[in-house]
Amino acid sequence: MRQILESRQENPQFSSPTSLRAKAEMDAAIADYRKAVQRAPHEVQAKITLANALVARGQMDAAVVQYREAIQINPNDSEVYNLLGNVLADSGKLDGACAAYWEAIRLAPGDGWARNNLGLALRAQGRDEEAFVEWQRAVQVAPNHAYARNNYGTALYQQGDIDAAIAEWEAALDLDPRLSVVRHNLATVYHQRGMADASLAQYREALQHDPEDVQAHIHLGIAYQSEGRLDDAIICWERAIKSDPRQAEPHQHLGAALYIKGLVDAALAELREAIRLDPHDPWANFNLGIVLSNEGQTEAALERWQQVIQVDPEFAGAHFNLGNAQYKLRRHESALASWKRTIGLNRHHAWAHFNLGYALRKRGDIAGGMAELREAMRIDPKTAGRTFPMLDALNDEK
Repeated sequence: MRQILESRQENPQFSSPTSLRAKAEMDAAIADYRKAVQRAPHEVQAKITLANALVARGQMDAAVVQYREAIQINPNDSEVYNLLGNVLADSGKLDGACAAYWEAIRLAPGDGWARNNLGLALRAQGRDEEAFVEWQRAVQVAPNHAYARNNYGTALYQQGDIDAAIAEWEAALDLDPRLSVVRHNLATVYHQRGMADASLAQYREALQHDPEDVQAHIHLGIAYQSEGRLDDAIICWERAIKSDPRQAEPHQHLGAALYIKGLVDAALAELREAIRLDPHDPWANFNLGIVLSNEGQTEAALERWQQVIQVDPEFAGAHFNLGNAQYKLRRHESALASWKRTIGLNRHHAWAHFNLGYALRKRGDIAGGMAELREAMRIDPKTAGRTFPMLDALNDEK
């Protein structure tokens, strides 16, 4: 599913190390920064550098200590309050983060970063109206702040003012063409408006600036698939996996596409990898269930759809397929309940009405069955005159 994204200032200087060698190098650097702090305990920048390195290493509490000590030395440094707020926000300490951002704003009312990040912390607390005000103010006091424009655009979008949101995102790109989060947002809205070429152009441009942009590869693949360009979509998802094999979503898309091409074993491998990476991924479990069912593994498929429903109880398609599997396994009452649940979630699901009606007729409830079949034909005339061989082949309840 395409989502509208927000953006925040990251703590500068260091990115989180991933390899063992990089981690060892970062640990050695942290040791050196600690020595620098010991040599000059009242040097604010030395403490900030150490704190930033600790953040990159994931040592948030230790970083907070260094930021607070820097503030004690110079309580008028708004940047340190902003950095402290970021760490507290990442640690889930949103009240403390808001307090730090407010202090940064008190010291520097025109600090666009602090207002931008305060908006994100307020949003995380469910204080959407206050967040909207902060992003609006951030754009007013810092009109060249691309991140704030992105987030203000996101807030406008969520209020339904799509044209104004697009204007903010386009302004953000004028300020920073490399800001991929903005291109993702524009691509999403263009897609929603049926502007396929404009949407694709944004994803391609994002990849021009960052060839490792996993989300751009994923969504470009989705766009290609919607155009029937399955081979191109597969290439995109393979590139996404190459960029970051730890993300479940491209494995899920790739698995479904490989199954469409008839590559059953490869499809199963990709879908199972997606579930290994994210056991609660509803679409990976749903699609794995379809492949298993089509390969005759009904019980295993049923378990996948039950997993989907545990994660997302309102996933109508999972209830529908679960009902089919239950009926095939002669769990007739459970199947009827699953189809009824499908209809409760989506009363326009013609095939749920059809299956329910056909099953009711088979068990002798002619009136109830005909009512469901008539509703199925009203929703989708293609159900008229159809039979359900699976139901015919099974033993009736006696």
